[in-house]
Order: sequence, then structure tokens, then C-alpha cells
Amino acid sequence: MMLAGAALVTPVVNYWWKSFPSDISNEAYNLQPKNDQWAVRVAHYAPWLTHWWNSQKWFLGSSVVTRNLGLLSKSDKRSSSRLVLQGGHMRCNI
Repeated sequence: MMLAGAALVTPVVNYWWKSFPSDISNEAYNLQPKNDQWAVRVAHYAPWLTHWWNSQKWFLGSSVVTRNLGLLSKSDKRSSSRLVLQGGHMRCNI
């Protein structure tokens, strides 16, 4: 059996990367849900609060941390339904 493909999922993008065009960065940042904007803002400006922010219950945390599948495309949702958490690691049932 051969692997058909692989993906790297990253919960955070550096929207403050100096060599990246700011208009594109701002547009991408503003396309995120507000809770993800806040999670990225906290990670950027107050990194020591990131764990607290993503584990507290007063505000919505990052969509990735809370495993909100609402942002995924239909094909991503189909793929994620085959993912199984085993021993703290994600495994794909092919």
C-alpha cells in the first residue's frame, strides 16, 4: 500500500512576518473567526498566556484547540472522520 498524500496542519500563522505583504496578511487574518483572531493575538503579544487562553472557559479558544470542524471543507471533514486518536497521536484509518 502506498501513501496517497500527507498534510501538515498548523494552528498558527505568523501574520506579523515582516517580509510578507501586509495587505495579504491583513486580509487572511481578517478572514478568520474572531475567536481565532484573539487566540493568535494572545500568542503574539502575550505568549506566556497562550496555555491559559486555550484552556480557560470564559472565551472561545482557538478553533484548532477546541477541535471545531466548522472551518473545514467537505473533503477535509471526510478525511478527518477517518482520523483516530491513539495514544495521544492521530492515526488515519485507510
